[in-house]
Amino acid sequence: MVLLTLVNLVIGIMGSVNSTAAQWVIVVFIFLWAIFYQMSIGACGFALASEVSSLPLRAQTQAYIGLTQTTVGWVIGFVTPYIINPDAGNLGGKIGYVFFGLGVINCIFLYFFCPETKGLAYDEVWRLEDGLIVD
Repeated sequence: MVLLTLVNLVIGIMGSVNSTAAQWVIVVFIFLWAIFYQMSIGACGFALASEVSSLPLRAQTQAYIGLTQTTVGWVIGFVTPYIINPDAGNLGGKIGYVFFGLGVINCIFLYFFCPETKGLAYDEVWRLEDGLIVD
């Protein structure tokens, strides 16, 4: 998530520079962002929810994640063209600053609220959700 946030910062900085090279950097970094996203955190919400949530709440947790992801994706997909277009928000590549700010908030949230399950057995993950395992 930190790498994705830094990519957004570079996109914002290049959006502030008025040159053809900066536009190429923006295009390349948009593709890099997509690659990093799909290779890292892209599908982690569903996987983490199915791994960490308790059995009685698993279906509701998955539904909540699907609804949240769909709603936020729709809002961002609807609003972003208006923010970028010259006849509306006119941010262009500077929209990277907006997503950088959202990324910082997400990094902080993930650091404090996303449990680490690497190296834990199933029964340890089960105890993790009950709050029995503390770092």
